Amino acid sequence: MVESEDLSMNRVYYDLIEGTTSVGIIYFDSIYELEGLKEKIEAYPIKKFTKDSAKSDLNESIDNIIRSLTTLTYSDERFKNSVDNLLTLCKENSDLTKPGEYNNFYLNSVSDFIKSAEFAGISGNNELLSNLLGYEGLEEFFVSCRQDNKLTNKPGFRAKHNSSRGPSKGGLRIDSIVRYDEVAALSFMMTWKCARSKILFGGGKGGLKINPREFSDSRMDFFDTLSNFGRSIFCVTGPSTDVPAGDVGCGAREIGHLFEGFKSALRDLSLLAYGIKKGVALIGNKIISVEEARDILYKNFDIDYLDKDILKELSTSETYLNLVTAAQITGKPKMGINARTGATMKNL
Repeated sequence: MVESEDLSMNRVYYDLIEGTTSVGIIYFDSIYELEGLKEKIEAYPIKKFTKDSAKSDLNESIDNIIRSLTTLTYSDERFKNSVDNLLTLCKENSDLTKPGEYNNFYLNSVSDFIKSAEFAGISGNNELLSNLLGYEGLEEFFVSCRQDNKLTNKPGFRAKHNSSRGPSKGGLRIDSIVRYDEVAALSFMMTWKCARSKILFGGGKGGLKINPREFSDSRMDFFDTLSNFGRSIFCVTGPSTDVPAGDVGCGAREIGHLFEGFKSALRDLSLLAYGIKKGVALIGNKIISVEEARDILYKNFDIDYLDKDILKELSTSETYLNLVTAAQITGKPKMGINARTGATMKNL
């Protein structure tokens, strides 16, 4: 409905209640005329039934399961129910007597994992399976996108599956078909990909649902959109916790645009932590306080907020800011690193 009514949202919050009921809270920009919007929302159908409604119901169930695996803990009965439901779907998905799979990327990846768990002899350990299936975090946000002098919001995601072996690691997909469950599936598989390759990273993945080809004649719009995406994922990534990288639709040029968003966010946090910027900072769709800014700098970047010299350098030196921000995409949290040449098309 948001797209059909051409509305631009400032922030959106989504909550899942009892695994079946969802509540969405939308904050609109003050420039929009909201008269009559209430009637449109009330008249809007809860669900559209199409010939693909069964598939849509399945995708919705899987999305709800993933959210439960992200927000709840093993001690919560709803978490256990979600795991049981997922295992049931995987069993049905792997049933060779049926004509085919459910054709859901996430379900296929988990089904393969369950087969491996059976081979390893751990399929009967529900607590262990729950720990391996659960997510450490899965962020959803809307990214401000300007096209043809129109401001809209596009969905973006960042999933963090497991960081037991090290910071989670995974690329950012930029494509019009990016989905919530796809990002979750890819981050899940990145955990095992890194483990099998004996790389000391965990599993992560992200995505932005836009079509880059639609920006071919408006490079500044594309730059603004990706730098906004960079600001959105900045607070949930960092060389010490979660390292983003390129992927489908996200090459050196796109990473360079994201890099500018990372720099902008890091500078704002530094100004806030240093005391130059007062109050709070809006980073992506998150309102960050002074305490939160210092916590992010310390946990995600290994930056001591008590060291005023470092914060001063980050606030005033473009070169130093570039070097520290480069750690975000190289996974090297130490200060003053030598970033990979050409990683962002900036010869860092």
